Amino acid sequence: MKFHLPALTMRVAVRPKLALAAACISIFSLYCLADTPGLCDEEATTSCNAENRCAASGTTCVVTLKRSGLSATATPDTPTPLANNLFCLKRQKTLQFQTVNSAETFTVNFSNAHKPAPSVVSPLHGSTSSPVSIVPTTKNCYIYSIEVCDPTGCGKQDPKIIIGDN
Repeated sequence: MKFHLPALTMRVAVRPKLALAAACISIFSLYCLADTPGLCDEEATTSCNAENRCAASGTTCVVTLKRSGLSATATPDTPTPLANNLFCLKRQKTLQFQTVNSAETFTVNFSNAHKPAPSVVSPLHGSTSSPVSIVPTTKNCYIYSIEVCDPTGCGKQDPKIIIGDN
């Protein structure tokens, strides 16, 4: 009986530690996956419409980035501009990222494996006085990461954009 008790005690002591480690790894993985640029599942045919199409009548889609606490917002100049909502852009139109607060700087990151154009070198860095523009050529739905910083801290967000033919 005494022989089995230490083994049982040891098993009980190890299992909670393993469970805690597994839980920490799971939470860390979810956090990392949520913050990872890449591809999204939305389709242009069902997700794009006149309300979320950026640069519908012009050649440049301006996305204004702003820090909001620990988060950030990306607001495209669509007919119904909503921060951090999916928006659509026709291929070969200019996509420009900028801030309006002179104290803010930003980083925009597309996945190197899934870029909206082969010439895009990620991450992109800019500010109010230095907006950043790219011309997407590859059709897809993209998740991109933004980080907007000011002297008091930084905020992050992972918005989506669909690059298509319409």
